[in-house]
Amino acid sequence: MLAVDVPSCPWKVTATVQYSAPNTNNVVVNGIYLSDGTKLIGFESELTSSGFIERVEHITNVTTDGPNVYASNTGFSLRNDYQGTWAVQIRDDCTNYYFDSSVNGVVWYNLYSEAVGTWLTATRAGFGASQSQGATAPGFFTLNTWQVYGDANLDGP
Repeated sequence: MLAVDVPSCPWKVTATVQYSAPNTNNVVVNGIYLSDGTKLIGFESELTSSGFIERVEHITNVTTDGPNVYASNTGFSLRNDYQGTWAVQIRDDCTNYYFDSSVNGVVWYNLYSEAVGTWLTATRAGFGASQSQGATAPGFFTLNTWQVYGDANLDGP
């Protein structure tokens, strides 16, 4: 995971990701993550042969996937030809974390929120990606943008 220390709240981290995965029995996951040094909250995209899902998970450590999906959106589509872009942000307004996504990085939609400290109080925010070991063809990821802002506004810096 590529990570930075989170600033004093309020703050938000935004990223745009472009990727491709073959329509085989691959499982490709990427997203932005919050960590307190021992566990994670992942705001992930998961692309499988059955479709694309956005999800928020509580992950107990860096080697074990989260057992509980706290929010998901299966209506969001991502093209499979290295043209699809997924934009995500996590915001902290000193009370709650907000998990937002966008297809253009301009207009954002909130998927989920939870009170700071419910699962963790973040000290780091980062980007991570993985692909299942059983994949028959590689997925390709490009982290196009990564920005940290000193506000927690939904839209705009």
